[in-house]
This record gives sequence, structure tokens and C-alpha cells, in this order.
Amino acid sequence: MTDEFDPINKCISIDSPVARALMSKLVDEEITVKILCEAVAYWLVAINCKPLD
Repeated sequence: MTDEFDPINKCISIDSPVARALMSKLVDEEITVKILCEAVAYWLVAINCKPLD
């Protein structure tokens, strides 16, 4: 298992490709993430931040 995401707590690591693509983005923006040899597009619909326990 990778340490780039934690599906139980709904968190991703800042080191993950998705998190890096999200940097400086706003809600209602499209982001593109290159995964292996393919580019995948996502639409940013919400941003939630919670403190670490």
C-alpha cells in the first residue's frame, strides 16, 4: 500500500501527484494529473481541510 493516500480518513499526501496538481487551484477549476503514461482530468468541486490529530 502506498503512503500517498489514506482512504479511511479521506486524506491524500502532499507528495502525491494529485495533491501537487491541486496546489494553487480553486473550486470549479479543472486539474490534469499525469498517471503513468496517461493524463487524467478532474474537476475540483470542494476543498476541505481538517487538522491532524
